[in-house]
Parts: sequence; C-alpha cells; structure tokens
Amino acid sequence: MAQLSYREKRKRWSEALRGIWDGLADKSPGRRAAWKAAIFILVVFFNLYPKPWYFISQVQRFSNSDALVDDAFVEMTTINRTIDSVLRQSEKPDEELQVIERFVYRNIAYEYDWDSWGVLDYWPSAREVWQRKKEDCDGRAILAVSILRSRGHNAVLVGNLNHMWVAVDSVELLGPQRDKSFSSDDEGLKLALPSLESLLRIFASAVAIFPFIRVVCIVLAALILLFHPRREPWHLAGLVSASLAGLYLLKSWGTEFARGAGDAVTPGMLAGLSLIIFALVAALRRRF
Repeated sequence: MAQLSYREKRKRWSEALRGIWDGLADKSPGRRAAWKAAIFILVVFFNLYPKPWYFISQVQRFSNSDALVDDAFVEMTTINRTIDSVLRQSEKPDEELQVIERFVYRNIAYEYDWDSWGVLDYWPSAREVWQRKKEDCDGRAILAVSILRSRGHNAVLVGNLNHMWVAVDSVELLGPQRDKSFSSDDEGLKLALPSLESLLRIFASAVAIFPFIRVVCIVLAALILLFHPRREPWHLAGLVSASLAGLYLLKSWGTEFARGAGDAVTPGMLAGLSLIIFALVAALRRRF
C-alpha cells in the first residue's frame, strides 16, 4: 500500500475532526453537555495522571497513608546506626529530632512527583523513598516518621494541599506550615478545610511547577468545548491567544509566589485570570 502524502494525511485528519465536531453538534443540548463534560474530565485526568495506575494506587494510599510508614524495613538498622554515630559525636545529645531531620534532608534529594513518577501526586512507602534516594515533601515526611517511630517517638504525618511535614508531640519538623488540612496516625486520616493561602499556593504550584504544556492543554480543551458548535476559526484563534497570554502571566506570578518571593495577589495574577475568564466567557456566547 502506497504511503499517504503529508497533504493527504492532513486532509483525512481534518475530515475526521470535522466529523466529530458535526456529530457532537447534532446531539440534543443535554446529551451534548454530558459528552463535553466527559471529554473534559478525560482530558484533565490524563494530563494529570498519564499513568492511571498511579492514580488508583494514590487513592488507596491517601485513604490509609499511615500504612506507608514502615519502622522495620530492612535498611532501617543501617539508618539508625548512622544516626546513633552522629548523636555520639554531638555536643548536644538531646538534639535527636534535629539530627533526624538533617539526615532526611541530606540523604533524600528533593524531586517533584512529576519528575519522579510522571504524575501529579504520588505518596511512596518509606522503603521506596530510601531506595530511590529522591522524593518531594511527602516522601521525606513518610521516611522521617518511619525513622522516628523506630526510635520510640510518637510521630505523625501532618500536611495541607501544598506540603507535608512531621509532628512529634509538640515539635514539628520538615518545614511546618500554619495551615493543617490533614493529619494521619494509627487512628486514621483526619481532614479539615484548607485555608485560602493553601489554595493559592497549590494554584501557584499548578501553573508554575506542573508541566506548562499540560496546563495549556487543559485550558484549551475547556475553551474549545465551550466554543463548540460555532464555526468561527479566527474568533477562536483570538480567544486562544488571550488564554495563552493569561497563562503566561499566571506562570510568572506562580513562579515567584511558589518560592516565597512574591505576593499572593498581584496585578499580573489578576490580569492573567481576567484574560482566561474573558476567553472562556466569550467562548460561551452560545450555550451548549
């Protein structure tokens, strides 16, 4: 069979997309809205979790996060031996908690879950963290709690939407924050409503740290689905441009705010949100 030329391939793709576009337009408003919602959910899901098996595992791990803590995995003896040697050389033997905190920081390099696992968020077991030697805040906290419990401390996981750390009675380690949306111990998971600051920080991380092309895909999917079934390509191109400009402004704001160098609300952040909202509302000029 002869290979198709680039022009013929482009023509076939164009016809296929036009068929999908027209087929969706022929459905009743209710069914069209349901199809659009389903398509958007799939776009969001596969951009956040291109490896869906990690999502299934993460749901299970979030609901029983204390099961990830393991104070008796094989390498724990070596870990504690190293910590004991540091404590013997210390002039302040009562600094055990700080020594463990420094040990985790030095031995577990910080790496975002997207770089480690290729998904938005994934909580590893203590042994996985130690074997990989790199993780983000949740992996470090899980390992720290495991070490602390192996040494007789009543340590628990504490966190919010943006960060996870460790509480040992009245002492908190690994960069504690004011907002505590959840804690996990042997009694189970305890949840609380997140603060506005936590919501802003997770939003900043989403636009600044998460792969930008995937954020663009999600926003453009929403824009195109809202624009359908209209046929005004130049109008759509203008709305896409406005959305991309808005995302660029949000990324600049998020980069500064996520690292603590910028304000929670800035003119650039407001301008970026305004451009995206304007594009989405303008796309919805004709309803489902």
